[in-house]
Amino acid sequence: MSCDSSPTSGIFEGSIRMVGMCLLLLLFPILPSCLAPGTSPSGPSDPDQAKVDFQEILALHEKDMKAAKEGSVEDLASLWTDDGVALPAGEQPIVGIDAIRSSMMESHGQLEELEVVSYDLMFEEVTIVQDHAYEWGAFRGTYRPRDGGDLIEARGYLLRILRKDPDKGWRVARSMWTSAK
Repeated sequence: MSCDSSPTSGIFEGSIRMVGMCLLLLLFPILPSCLAPGTSPSGPSDPDQAKVDFQEILALHEKDMKAAKEGSVEDLASLWTDDGVALPAGEQPIVGIDAIRSSMMESHGQLEELEVVSYDLMFEEVTIVQDHAYEWGAFRGTYRPRDGGDLIEARGYLLRILRKDPDKGWRVARSMWTSAK
């Protein structure tokens, strides 16, 4: 059995893919033993808690969209963990809440010339694993220049890792995004 079934991949790519797949197959049986009792790789064994967690993550999405539409840097920053890491496409990582807030302030300054008409997050997958979750999806924003002109659309894709804080609830711990054409 070959772990790489792609006939067009190069030798190097195929070797990397094969090693990665084989490691995944080797580690998969021991992953459940690394989890806390009462959980499974897909999340809490308590279906009621899973529903609560999912609803809380949906509420985080709503807060994110509302803060983005209002241009509230402080509300956006409050959705991040203190040790958050933002990985914008083609740029250096932004590490820690102070750096993330500073980057948001800089972006907000550039966006003051625009009115936010709409901003939506559309997640394709949200997977909860104990006190962490990962999600991926798309974002789309529409902006209008305050001095007139045509609407501007920005859209792209994002991948986030969330962490549940016992006091502050679900927050963004890691996020990366890219623009779509």
